[in-house]
Amino acid sequence: MFCRSCNMSFKAQCISKINILRHITNQTTGVERDPAPVFFNANVQQLLKKLTRVDLRTVFRTKRYGVALKTPEYKFLTAEELNMVMKEAQEKAEQKLQMPPVVKAHVDEPEVLSYDYELQKHSETKFVFTDISFGISDVERTIVVRDLNGVLRKATPDERLRMNETYFPKPGRKIRMPHMFEKEYLKRLLDQGKYEFVLDRACLQFEPDQPIYQDITATTYEAVDTARHYSSLRSTRHFGPFAFHLAWNRCIDNFLLDLIQTDRLDETVALIQLYHIVNPEAESASAKYKPGLEHKFIQAYVESDSKKRSVLELALQANVELHKQRAETEAGIRRAHGHARLLDQGKYEFVLDRACLQFEPDQPIYQDITATTYEAVDTARHYSSLRSTRHFGPFAFHLAWNRCIDNFLLDLIQTDRLDETVALIQLYHIVNPEAESASAKYKPGLEHKFIQAYVESDSKKRSVLELALQANVELHKQRAETEAGIRRAHGHA
Repeated sequence: MFCRSCNMSFKAQCISKINILRHITNQTTGVERDPAPVFFNANVQQLLKKLTRVDLRTVFRTKRYGVALKTPEYKFLTAEELNMVMKEAQEKAEQKLQMPPVVKAHVDEPEVLSYDYELQKHSETKFVFTDISFGISDVERTIVVRDLNGVLRKATPDERLRMNETYFPKPGRKIRMPHMFEKEYLKRLLDQGKYEFVLDRACLQFEPDQPIYQDITATTYEAVDTARHYSSLRSTRHFGPFAFHLAWNRCIDNFLLDLIQTDRLDETVALIQLYHIVNPEAESASAKYKPGLEHKFIQAYVESDSKKRSVLELALQANVELHKQRAETEAGIRRAHGHARLLDQGKYEFVLDRACLQFEPDQPIYQDITATTYEAVDTARHYSSLRSTRHFGPFAFHLAWNRCIDNFLLDLIQTDRLDETVALIQLYHIVNPEAESASAKYKPGLEHKFIQAYVESDSKKRSVLELALQANVELHKQRAETEAGIRRAHGHA
């Protein structure tokens, strides 16, 4: 028969051996890893803050949690005072975005202090002894329980939480779990998209190492990821733990797809880097990111570790094409700036000749350059610079195609080129058969009437063209009168 001390020593050895076996089993199978050392890693914290994407408007927005709103204050500030206020706002934002810790869930195996079986059945209820001294944290406070079988042990986390709340209640925390965290009501809240409210309430009600807290947060994170409602947690203190949860559980593909589709390549890289730190055994963990090679780094993850490879590859390919088009546009803009200097110098033919040599007619860049040149010629009314060149025909066609022949028409009327004026309007009618003046038919000798029909129906500069046309009509009358006078003079002679 064992004595009491031998019995306690034997039980303590058994418990110690059981704990060692459990620890070895967990390490071997990878079960119940402790996320705290990884979560509090400096690099991980930096990546999580980057993914949170701080927006002061979101951080300081009004939350309708049933609290009375403060009356807003309006102040006139100098530039220096404004900078100071903005700096203070940034510091407050960092405090408000302090992330709830991610730690391992506690195990309900309280430490046994003594086995006093002689006290068995001494009472029908347990006795809880709590040190209610002030100045002691809830974690370090001594709380022990005498069970009905006489065992004296330390309180379980749930008992500790309940006793601390009894003697030192925290505002907003309930002794019993609110009904909103029950499965039925929780699902209803998540379906309504009230993710932040649920997480705020969970942080208030529970401790980070409680299994119920971790179950609620995990359920909420999965609901956000499934619905792809990432913006609902952006710039909140919960986004970091949410991103960490995805990386820890190897389910970042939906989030990754959203970042690629919204062209957030820097955050996409940060998310994959986080994944590699959390899962160093991942196949793509050996890939190193180099600035400017974002697509290559992302592709390494997609090919090696993604569970939605086909969808991510299509999104990545689309993003690559987007960046190519953007690069071509920027290059075109840079060329256009150099092109603009040449146009200011009136070197229209030179620009068009080089464009024909450098590009194919169906290339967008070619069409942009030629259109810009034609518009420059039309704006400056330097039509003579392209006269008798191979570019004048495409130039005139461009004006008719884009319904902007008025400047050119004005120049032809003022220079009394009525045959070309008629030809330009006929070209306009062929290119734009729906034009109001397209029904007008030209008859030789009635040029002014044909031109007048266009001016009255389709011209965008009617008043200017009517004056020019009237002046041309008067010119032709004077010319006719002069010619008639000359003919009469010849007959008189």
